[in-house]
Amino acid sequence: IRLRATLSLLCAAPTNQSRKVYAAPTVVPSNPTATLYFRDRLRLGILAHRRNHRQATAKVSGGSMASAEAVAARLKELLPTLDLDQATERSIRQQLAAELGPIDKHKSLIKELVEKFLAEQAANDEDDEDYATEEEEDEEEDTRKTAGKRKGSAKQSAVAKQAKTTAGREYIRVLHGNKRLSLSAFKGRQLVDIREFYKDRDTDEEKPGAKGLALSVEQWLKLRPQLQALQQAVQQSRVGDLVVQLSSDRQAYVTQFNNKHYVNIREMYEKDGKMLPGKKGVALDEAAMNALISYADEVTALVAPGGAPAASSADPAPGARPQKQPAGPKGGQAAPAPAAPTAGSGTGAVDPEAGWDLGGDKRVRVSRYGGGLYVDLREFYTKDGEKLPGKKGIALKPSEYKAVMEQAGAITAAATSGSMNYSLDLGAKRKVALSEFRGKLYVGVREYYEKDGKLLPGQKGLSMTLDQWQALVQAMPAIKAGLEAA
Repeated sequence: IRLRATLSLLCAAPTNQSRKVYAAPTVVPSNPTATLYFRDRLRLGILAHRRNHRQATAKVSGGSMASAEAVAARLKELLPTLDLDQATERSIRQQLAAELGPIDKHKSLIKELVEKFLAEQAANDEDDEDYATEEEEDEEEDTRKTAGKRKGSAKQSAVAKQAKTTAGREYIRVLHGNKRLSLSAFKGRQLVDIREFYKDRDTDEEKPGAKGLALSVEQWLKLRPQLQALQQAVQQSRVGDLVVQLSSDRQAYVTQFNNKHYVNIREMYEKDGKMLPGKKGVALDEAAMNALISYADEVTALVAPGGAPAASSADPAPGARPQKQPAGPKGGQAAPAPAAPTAGSGTGAVDPEAGWDLGGDKRVRVSRYGGGLYVDLREFYTKDGEKLPGKKGIALKPSEYKAVMEQAGAITAAATSGSMNYSLDLGAKRKVALSEFRGKLYVGVREYYEKDGKLLPGQKGLSMTLDQWQALVQAMPAIKAGLEAA
């Protein structure tokens, strides 16, 4: 309709008075040659306008088109932090364009990466579509046992679905939209669960979904005093300014998406010496944070009436798969470790096998395997009230540990001054190196592997904060004595 009206106007206008404005006639001139001529001229004008618009946009945003590598790298960092129920492909492109500049040529790449990310999420959630925590899986199993193993009974199926709704959740509060705050218990431990709920199509009841995080009491007590500060950071649009460490692999921090700010409570994972956001977590907007703050005192009174934590910070994350006990330096399972004293607390009554606590579930201990003696730097987790060694860590030979101990002063000086190029070669493709993530410096003792002529960090190793490294330095005399005694 617009094209016909424009053609009518153009065909009616005299060629020598083209600057005047004419009303469009009610009948389009019947001259087919004139109609085709002005149609082509109109198309050329539209194309020229679009070309000028692209050039002006590129000039304003810095000129050059963002590279495919830059778009892919930023998108991989951005996707795990997004609330995919609110985000759209268009809003993601707008966010990337605001940060990187023109990205018109990369629409297909962005679509491909977004679809790949969604497919990976669907694959990870395939075994447990509705529930992400171990607690909920156990409830589902109990429900199936109660209802029986007969598959043909629709009535039993409905009972089972209903039982899964709020089993073990005696306290549920609405935060905002579909986000809920609830309390539950798992294996005798109280949990504070912040999670997205969904409405079941069959029963029309609300049920906990996969997006969310269940916090131990101690993790909640670490988050509670920082809620106001996080909310203030959201209101002032301060991204990356405040990071609340809830445990060794859980953080609360402020993120931005599509010009809106959120408090992200998320489980992290380590890669190349850096802590990156994982898929387990929840993003709370300002309204949800206001509701969470209003319920905070009530929740604290219920889970910790005296204000003291009722669970250890080393409690495993609900929903995380049980970790296998790590192999020794060359295979075999490591034995569970007894409780370790704090580093620097003295050496007289310290059992080297128990080790020294570095903070954040990380320990150093002297251990034997296959007749060999090792200094084991490792992250631990708690299962059934017992401390067990996790997969993250590295076992150093006495000669490797001696090199670290001799250069402890140089490592501390490099870490304090922020000399990120510092590196100490321990041999056998093992190094001590510095890394940085979210403005926080880490001292990493890690085994490397070779690829395309370059040494890249492998999975064997441990990254320590500056405080954890200093705790290790304080324990070094005791570790030396333990090696000599063994």
